[in-house]
Amino acid sequence: MDEKRKRGHEQAWERYIAAERRELENRRNGHLRKLLDGPPPGESSEELERMIQEDEARVEEELVEFYI
Repeated sequence: MDEKRKRGHEQAWERYIAAERRELENRRNGHLRKLLDGPPPGESSEELERMIQEDEARVEEELVEFYI
């Protein structure tokens, strides 16, 4: 692979990683909670809260693994 093409792949990878970090940070900071703004019809607030808390906990674990 020539040097120009290799650099292009590296830059694409860096953009991908940066986007993944932003997405994980958004989820960790409650972005999903803000987007949902309450349970859908037929679901309880408690169930939604449980799902959001699980997502935020999972994101925290992924962030730790991601940065290592």
